Amino acid sequence: MRLWFAVVASVLLVGAAVFGDTFFERADPFEVYSSLVARLSPFGRRTDGTLVVRNPLENLDGQPAVPGLMGVVAVLFGSTAFDSFKDSSRWLNFSQQHSVHPMLLNTAALLGFCLAVLVTFTIAALATAGIGHLERRRLPALMAHSVVPILVGYVVAHYLSYFVVVSA
Repeated sequence: MRLWFAVVASVLLVGAAVFGDTFFERADPFEVYSSLVARLSPFGRRTDGTLVVRNPLENLDGQPAVPGLMGVVAVLFGSTAFDSFKDSSRWLNFSQQHSVHPMLLNTAALLGFCLAVLVTFTIAALATAGIGHLERRRLPALMAHSVVPILVGYVVAHYLSYFVVVSA
C-alpha cells in the first residue's frame, strides 16, 4: 500500500512540475471526481460573474467534454457497482471455487465492471448518432455528464447504508 501511494505521489509531483496546475485538474483522481460532483451545486455564476442560485443540473450541463471524462464516469460507476457485487453470495461462491488469488480475481472483476460500463455507455451514446449535427465519436464524452446525478445518488445510497450498518 505504501508503495502504491509513493508511486501515485511521485506521478502527481512530476506531472505538476512539468504541466503545472492543469495536470491536477485533469489527472488527479480526487480533483477530477470532486470537480465533477461539484457541478451539482445549486450555486453558479452568470457570464457577468454574479453568483446565482439555480437548478443544479444547469451547472452540470456546463461540464466540458474533455478527453477522459467517459473513463472517469466508467470507473466511478464500475467500481461502485463491483463494490456492491463483491459481497454477494454468487461472487463469494465463485471466488472461493477458484485457486486464483482473491486479490487478482477481484481486480480482474473490478476492471471488467469498469470496462462493461465504458462499453455499454459508449454503444448507447453512439446509437443516438444522427440526432443533430454532433460528431459521432464525441457523443460519449458529450453525454457523460448526464449520468453524474445517478452516480452520486448510487454512491451516497451505497456508502450511507454501509456507514449505518458498520457504525451500528
